Amino acid sequence: MDVAARFWVASHHRYRIEEQQGKADLELDPEATQFVVIEAKIGAPLSSGTRHAPDFDQAARTVACMAEVLRHAGRRPRAMDTLAFVVLAPETAIEAGTFSREMDLEGMSAKIQARVGMYEGRLDGWYRAWVEPTLAGISLHTVSWEHAIGTLKPEARTSLKQFYDLCLAYN
Repeated sequence: MDVAARFWVASHHRYRIEEQQGKADLELDPEATQFVVIEAKIGAPLSSGTRHAPDFDQAARTVACMAEVLRHAGRRPRAMDTLAFVVLAPETAIEAGTFSREMDLEGMSAKIQARVGMYEGRLDGWYRAWVEPTLAGISLHTVSWEHAIGTLKPEARTSLKQFYDLCLAYN
């Protein structure tokens, strides 16, 4: 699986890919001060859940994974200058509220708590030590493709706008 094709990460990091297992791990530099995950969407909402946890949606899973990446790096969320999860999506989807439920911090916390609860206490310490501080320090944003493209230099804006228009047409 090409993890980089599914989302972007802006931080001081490296990927470790284990080809045998089809698994990729994100390793945050122990001195990192920025950790931003950007989930890019065109024609689909965030996924709603998993087979074993149908309410553990893509946004909640991503933020829980961010807490685990921070734990592995030994980087406390409060030590980060920037800690964010961003959904990059068409303006029409954002205006329609497509991502509102998933990007609600209280709802996200409840979903992660429910998932941790499925482990019957085994992850409670992790939740208190890593997820709660991550939720307290994270910024959640939805940004439109149109806005992001509009902030680029003209030479980059034109080609990305053409690509974006093709994506809209074929998704």
